[in-house]
Amino acid sequence: MMQRELNPTQIEQEVAQHAANFRTGVMASLDQDGMPYTSVVPFVKQGHKFYAYLSETAPHYEFVKKHATVDLMLAEDETEMKSSFLRKRVSYRLKAAFIKEQEPIVEVFEKIHGEMVHTIRKMDFHFVEFSIQHAKAILGAGQAYFLNEQEQFVGQDTGTGKGHDKNEKA
Repeated sequence: MMQRELNPTQIEQEVAQHAANFRTGVMASLDQDGMPYTSVVPFVKQGHKFYAYLSETAPHYEFVKKHATVDLMLAEDETEMKSSFLRKRVSYRLKAAFIKEQEPIVEVFEKIHGEMVHTIRKMDFHFVEFSIQHAKAILGAGQAYFLNEQEQFVGQDTGTGKGHDKNEKA
């Protein structure tokens, strides 16, 4: 499969464009036994931070309070992907902090997620800020990249350097 060459600026732009297409992502946190728990979380992204509302009744709420490090994956829609193996995706390692609502971000939340935001603000939902620690983007064949907390390219994931060929000798 032919891979296209991307420079660091193109990688950063493609990651930003990919993230801009999402209103929800799959978040993974650790449960009380240290086991992964995943669910879909509506969010907004502002700069290099994500914001979400977590309900006290949702498992993530207690898990995130105990273990502030979570992962968030934004994976290309299956109807748009060219291959299951090459599905475009970005996985973010995030640090969570429960914070007071910030009106400018709440306004963006309302614009993106609609009237439901008015309802959840009156319920047991808490506002959470997720700061990017680092990220990994898979943009195609041979295109796995590491990004820092500012979503800047820091390197290409070359794995073991052996590739995926079973017959290749180490």
